[in-house]
Amino acid sequence: MAGTSQHGKAFIRPKAKAHLLIVEARFHDDLADALLEGATGALDEAGATYDVVTVPGSLEIPAVITFALDG
Repeated sequence: MAGTSQHGKAFIRPKAKAHLLIVEARFHDDLADALLEGATGALDEAGATYDVVTVPGSLEIPAVITFALDG
């Protein structure tokens, strides 16, 4: 079901509660902080839960995602 956030942006409201993995690279701290704040704010607003994993750079992101998927 679709809804509208307080900022007037459309979002999809899942039927089941979503749990997501956010993988962030901290190479540029100020940019990473802003992106993480926006992502977690949107997820909180949508009622989703999430885990955040921090890696030093973008090259480590695929390995972390693979590890998470393989359990």
